[in-house]
Amino acid sequence: MRELSQQISDVYTQLCKYTDICVSNFTLTGKSEGCHIVVSTIGKVKSAMGQKKVKLDLSELKCVVIDEADFFFAKKEEIEAIQEFD
Repeated sequence: MRELSQQISDVYTQLCKYTDICVSNFTLTGKSEGCHIVVSTIGKVKSAMGQKKVKLDLSELKCVVIDEADFFFAKKEEIEAIQEFD
């Protein structure tokens, strides 16, 4: 999953190269502040939400994109993990 996160982040970075859009690979850097697009794995997000030292503010979240959603939502525990984010 980390490799996929890196690939997606790299693509978004290239697409946004000549814009003011900031992209972060949260899985790798653990940083999201000031970024418009944050790419991560569900495990990293879940971990960050349970820690006080890692800041991941989802209060202004407008969109979530889940790669391979058909595979992802086939697992009940993954659906429950997403529901815990509210």
